[in-house]
Amino acid sequence: MNKGKIMGAILTTHVPRLGLTGEERDKYIGAGGSTFFQALEQVYKERLKELEVQTFVIIDTHWWTVPDFFLDSRGRFTGVYTSDEAPRMISSRPYDFFGDSSLAEAIVAETEGTSLSGRVHALDDANIAMHYATLMPMWYLNPNGEQRVLRMSIAPYPGASVETELEYGKIIRAAVERLGRHVVIVASGGLSHRFPPFEAMWQRSSSITQNIDSRHRQIDEDIIRYLRNGEHSAVMAVVEEFRRRYSPEGCFAHYLRMLGTLSNGGTELACSKGIQYGEYEAALGTGQVILWFDV
Repeated sequence: MNKGKIMGAILTTHVPRLGLTGEERDKYIGAGGSTFFQALEQVYKERLKELEVQTFVIIDTHWWTVPDFFLDSRGRFTGVYTSDEAPRMISSRPYDFFGDSSLAEAIVAETEGTSLSGRVHALDDANIAMHYATLMPMWYLNPNGEQRVLRMSIAPYPGASVETELEYGKIIRAAVERLGRHVVIVASGGLSHRFPPFEAMWQRSSSITQNIDSRHRQIDEDIIRYLRNGEHSAVMAVVEEFRRRYSPEGCFAHYLRMLGTLSNGGTELACSKGIQYGEYEAALGTGQVILWFDV
């Protein structure tokens, strides 16, 4: 069997406005538009369409589980989805993807002898809720449903430690290599993520350039610059403060776990430069970006 490999990775927004079409999109976003629609289409055309990907492994920052981590090991994901969080923007959208139960089981097996032994479980349950942090990237990056999908949960606030997330990434990489899969990691989540009060939300919703405040914008732009330069060590130097003070989505688990796959749990220098698609944008005062990493 050929050795599996991580074919690439993407840190991507999944903002609900990506579910809008036509007049609804123009009305909600306004004349300024959003670069994310075209950006995700470009990622698919330029990075994924000709890449021999077998499975997308999605770190879903909306799927919080306690006290353990779970892998959705269903053989197929099919249904019609309306978001309970943003039903105006994501409503009655069909989805149909194959799962990857073999990779889920391989990841669980790979935890043996690690600090995550007994803490990661494969879950084959058709009734488990879906989240748009999985579906939105797949509607754009796997539009024909040709690749398998394996989604995984994160720990709720205050999240797992940096060390645990890096180790989990190393485990994923080892399972991918042992099983012989060709995988793209999808780190589905935003950057700074502190919502304004309800009364201010409508004003914020119509702006894709207005972040919650200048401090959040600055730290987001610093991290984007580090990632574009391949300076993951610089991100790691500020990641604890970022998680503590700026409330990144999912406690930044999506990035840390992705980094663990790229750096073998931190034991190898990760220098993959992020290729930015679209602009840095805001969504209800939260920071959002799309960065592709070649491996």
